[in-house]
Amino acid sequence: MKHIPDIRALLRHMNKASDFMRWLRVEGNSLVAAAERLGGRKWATRASAIVEAAKAGNDLAARCGELHALTDAVRKDLVRLLQVDDEDCLTADPSPASRRSRL
Repeated sequence: MKHIPDIRALLRHMNKASDFMRWLRVEGNSLVAAAERLGGRKWATRASAIVEAAKAGNDLAARCGELHALTDAVRKDLVRLLQVDDEDCLTADPSPASRRSRL
């Protein structure tokens, strides 16, 4: 049996990929800064390679593994940071100024 792809789904995925490439070209520095803050220099280097590939117009399929690893690392660190923040909220001053000082 042949698989017949849904053209609408294919177009949605292509549009998402195009939007992501556009975002990387314009806002890629945000990705690099977040990667460095959450994962250190190693992750910033990986993020920078991805951004440079996007800016050069290269296909990011070759960097799919790095993108997934970077996503996982950022997600894990963000969850860890949110858990620590929640624990702090139980015992600390809940004022906005106090929260900003802990970040």
